[in-house]
Amino acid sequence: MKTLTAAIIGAGFIAERHAAGLVQIPDIKVAAVVDINSEKAKKIALHFGAKAYKSIEELYQNETVDFLDICLPTTLHKDAAVFGMKKGSHVLVEKPFATTLEDCEAMIKCAAETGKKLMVAQVCRFRPEYIHVKKLVESGELGKPVFYTASRISSAPTWSWNNWLQSKELSGGTVMDLSIHDIDMSNWLFGRPLSCFSKENMIKGKEGPSHVMSLLTYENGVTSCLEASHLMPESYKFSSFFRVVFERGAIEFHFIEGEPVKLIKIDEKGEKPIKEVLEKMTANNYGNEISHFADIIRNGGELKVTPDSAKISIETILNLIKSSETGQVVNMRRISPGDRTK
Repeated sequence: MKTLTAAIIGAGFIAERHAAGLVQIPDIKVAAVVDINSEKAKKIALHFGAKAYKSIEELYQNETVDFLDICLPTTLHKDAAVFGMKKGSHVLVEKPFATTLEDCEAMIKCAAETGKKLMVAQVCRFRPEYIHVKKLVESGELGKPVFYTASRISSAPTWSWNNWLQSKELSGGTVMDLSIHDIDMSNWLFGRPLSCFSKENMIKGKEGPSHVMSLLTYENGVTSCLEASHLMPESYKFSSFFRVVFERGAIEFHFIEGEPVKLIKIDEKGEKPIKEVLEKMTANNYGNEISHFADIIRNGGELKVTPDSAKISIETILNLIKSSETGQVVNMRRISPGDRTK
């Protein structure tokens, strides 16, 4: 199997997670790490015997790599991705895809023009619990899905470079940075939403963190109720939850940081842990998505996260933001490319 060369673009918190996944993949060689903070870049590069560079331009003056793993702030995704594809590299870009449809479309257009693979790192699609639910929805084992609810609750993210994650201008806020996981999963399970409604609450004096409740409706009759929060105290343990209600049963997932994970099936016989899925769970699923991307580069085939499907999640978020601003239900429409999150 051909060894692929990669460069990690960005050396912050999420780059460290990707690096932990890449370390586990023997047929990918990390040749470089790029960050304006040379000390951070060198720290990650050391794990791979890779070189550290301060800019993507400097990288390509010295290296040729098969793909970029872009772990930059969201508003920088488009320029790095387009630059890399034009230089001949495939691109894996961290979620969210972008904060505007204009940036999404620029990356999609460049991928089509250059023939390069482009995938958004929506890591939940590679987690065994979500894959299991996807199969249940498609198989009809428990009948048709009726209702989906999910929550993702955290304290405000304080680890980002120049605190960009707490800037709505740069990150898109809690709905874009945190709720996107559950919005993308809802769309992956049920399709493109027909309508959406959202309510966002913030604390006076804090620009970015918020508590968001979102309601999505789908053509197949499913309603999704999604909660996300960055307003919890710093001492709060990150938690996530989902429940899918079917005609003949339900699936529930419970996660609290540092505690045992629960994944249970509920039907007329009672509750039962889904052990075969629990046994597959790992602390780092980034290796799963990177391995999939590398396999598609080598062998072709369908990306599990197509750029178009990732763009629909951004479109959904922009409509949810509009709903929150107006207080109205929004029929899903295509947001004009110039519209930005605020």
